[in-house]
Amino acid sequence: MSIFEGWKAISHNSCMDGSAAGVLYKTFGGKDISFLSPSQVDEKVREWLNNDSRKLLLADVSVSVETAQLLEARKYDIVLLDHHKTAYPLKQFSWVEIQDPNIRCGSKMLYDWIRKQLFKQFDNSLLAWKLDRLEVYERFIELVNDYDLWNKQFGKETADLAAFHYDCLGQELFIERFLDNPSVVLTNEEKYLISVNNHKKQKEIEQSKKHIKIVNKLIQGKERRVGFVSVSGYHNEIAEVIYSDTELNVDLVVMLFGNRISFRAPERSGVDCSKLAEEYQGGGNIRSSGTNLSNIIGSTPLDMVINGFDLQSLQNKS
Repeated sequence: MSIFEGWKAISHNSCMDGSAAGVLYKTFGGKDISFLSPSQVDEKVREWLNNDSRKLLLADVSVSVETAQLLEARKYDIVLLDHHKTAYPLKQFSWVEIQDPNIRCGSKMLYDWIRKQLFKQFDNSLLAWKLDRLEVYERFIELVNDYDLWNKQFGKETADLAAFHYDCLGQELFIERFLDNPSVVLTNEEKYLISVNNHKKQKEIEQSKKHIKIVNKLIQGKERRVGFVSVSGYHNEIAEVIYSDTELNVDLVVMLFGNRISFRAPERSGVDCSKLAEEYQGGGNIRSSGTNLSNIIGSTPLDMVINGFDLQSLQNKS
């Protein structure tokens, strides 16, 4: 029997760490997995609690303390693995593993958890084969961890994998690729796709620097220079270029992408992005976090257009 046969899983949407968790989950028998933003997890988990008898894996996402208290009734059916600072209040629960200090991303935590389960569940006749299936993903998880924690230890190898996920394939196709081929050695076709998107990325970065709006804001008790910019992707790369620019001298970058708001801050700023996101029902880490725009303004951009679009009024004016 596979480890996750008959389980339900939830992980982080639009995130390479969440995608890597999905690869591991499916490799070891999992089928049903939902990828959600942090603000959606509580509702989905409560739905599971009331209607689903299967075991539940939460990887790279967490729940509120209030929801966790409800889950105590089924604590033997749940595994929660998270490394985000916004999850630290959950340390009190026995079924929760929180990585503090933040030295392992969610998929790395899942990789280590699976390894422990293999030794518990399988004898020598199957153990070696199961370990081989896991360890083919060792380098893959190392690179995901390197990117997700902003370590940048492996340079271009990490950057290319991130570009392959965020700029080229997206979550679903990225998972399919690494289920089919665990190797992080990219084919010539994959490298070309990355090079094309790197060119587009550079153009996007240049445009973002031209259109950024910098405003002084009181953030966490101190006046900061905050750069606001609308983007179409490349959040980490754009933010790093902006806050590394000594002329801009920005302490916090706030990026709008559809209905998502992303916060990025350099270490020198002293800004805790996780606390910013938590104020608006989001999640993340000290240097990087996000939430839905609707959590801030009470409506999605599309809803605002729909509500403000009065075709009859326009016809009358004409």
